[in-house]
Amino acid sequence: MNAKRAWLCAALAGLASCGKDAGPRSVLLVTFDTTRADRIGCYGQPNAGTPTIDALAARGVRFARALTPVPITLPAHASLMTASDPPYHGVRDNGTYRVAPELNTLAERLQSEGLRTAAFVSALPLESEFGLNQGFDYFDENRGGAGRDEHMHERRAEDTIERATIWLSDVQADEGFFMWVHLFDPHYPYAAPGEVDPAHDAYQAEISYADRQLGRLIAELEREGRLANTAIVMTADHGESLGEHGEISHGHLLYDGTQHIPLVMAGPEIETPRVIQGAVSLIDIAPTVTDWLGFDAPEFKRHGGRSLLSLLQGAPEASLVHSAIYMETQLPRLHSGWSELVGVEQGGWQLVHAPATGRSEWLDVRGGQAVVAVSQGDDNLPAQDLVPGAKLLRATLEDLLATLPPSTPFQSRALEMGDEEVLAGLEALGYLGISHEAIAESSVSLPDPRLQIGARAAAERLRHFLDLNQLTEAREQLAILRSIDPGGQLDAEFSGLVALAETPPDYAAARTAYDRATTLAPGRRNLWVQLASCQMELDDPDGALLSIQRAKALAPPSERILALEAILLRQTGAR
Repeated sequence: MNAKRAWLCAALAGLASCGKDAGPRSVLLVTFDTTRADRIGCYGQPNAGTPTIDALAARGVRFARALTPVPITLPAHASLMTASDPPYHGVRDNGTYRVAPELNTLAERLQSEGLRTAAFVSALPLESEFGLNQGFDYFDENRGGAGRDEHMHERRAEDTIERATIWLSDVQADEGFFMWVHLFDPHYPYAAPGEVDPAHDAYQAEISYADRQLGRLIAELEREGRLANTAIVMTADHGESLGEHGEISHGHLLYDGTQHIPLVMAGPEIETPRVIQGAVSLIDIAPTVTDWLGFDAPEFKRHGGRSLLSLLQGAPEASLVHSAIYMETQLPRLHSGWSELVGVEQGGWQLVHAPATGRSEWLDVRGGQAVVAVSQGDDNLPAQDLVPGAKLLRATLEDLLATLPPSTPFQSRALEMGDEEVLAGLEALGYLGISHEAIAESSVSLPDPRLQIGARAAAERLRHFLDLNQLTEAREQLAILRSIDPGGQLDAEFSGLVALAETPPDYAAARTAYDRATTLAPGRRNLWVQLASCQMELDDPDGALLSIQRAKALAPPSERILALEAILLRQTGAR
């Protein structure tokens, strides 16, 4: 290397290598949990309180139509880190799935290129048990730490950012790094600390608070002299429905409130700020980052992920016009006894289909998400003609589903762990012991979640009233739930909860309810535990022992389950 070239390589601290003259040396990936795009200032929200994100967009590239493949925290982050959709990586829910070690992750790829890697996650769904720690030299989580939600192990953004800045201060000036920072604050419950702008609702206040804390981290990058040489990617795992279409939170439906997320990239090689209108996905981030750093990573382009680097560098959007974005949610089947949903977006149109009902909706996403046609199976095909290109969109979805594996080639659902604190948190959140076998039974006739979602909202309100010991209000919500989904899984489960909340508890009614619930959802461990508790109260130790052993077989047993089994074994004399 001649002297001039050597001087240039030494002077440009932002070089990924001496062979790449202007690219970034390091990457900061920031994921806001549960953050919908239209609540960010640069996406049109007035008085959003998001100056940090807005400033990144003003000097970088904002993707106007970024979508998540799945509105659930762990599966969405798994898609981001592996550049693949859920049918490939196999992670379909929080808590009961683990990202398989055989999967290639962005952190592993960057670690192999010599970058120092660190992650700072703020809640239980992303903790190390669930597999996204692979490839990180340092993985910081809140295990056992104080938080506002003990079950979620939630840590405030300011604490997570503080930990990240401490780690950053230890990175040498000549070292490149990959830092992933996850901020959970916008997730329910909404309770932003400190002074809140009176123009903000509680959800907006949480987003604004997280934005301020991100500003602290970027200021630290600037103070350390690293900002000019760091590629920054800000996005979200999914959004929040906020009551739209009848969904209070997220996970059961695939409308824009949960699917449309912010995506902003800023850093070296972006000479002209711009807005990209075409649709992109979370799975496009990993190939973009590796290309941006100048590393060859074909594994991130084999399963749908596309590099967006040319768009950052000013190329036209023509390549995005015909791209198809896949979406899905299995939560309705796993948690409520309803059909899963699958969908695709292409060319400004969106199709969302319920396989167990044959019912589809076509939406014009450019025209305000209006439902313009509904088809009930193949018997109502003329309805598709109401939408220009609807048949083509249906064929696109069918082609996508045909190319995606019917079940993951990886053992992503084989979650094995023994940490009692994690088990207790998962149990409290209703994740542990979900029947994954139900996913493959898409031919079974089940209700469409878009028609049943009011029952889920009533169930969430019911649980809230029970937490407040407001039994009259809880009964009213149970009546609403039953009117929408009579005889369903939620009806049975929440009938049992209300019966147990009576004074005195109505154990006979609760046992009847949980008998029905375990028949409808035999893979839900917490239902078997509740049934066993009722059977014990009704002096049926033999029945209780059978129930607790069914629960024990569904997932690694908690101390409570082992203690109950020991008591019942003594009572029954069983060996």
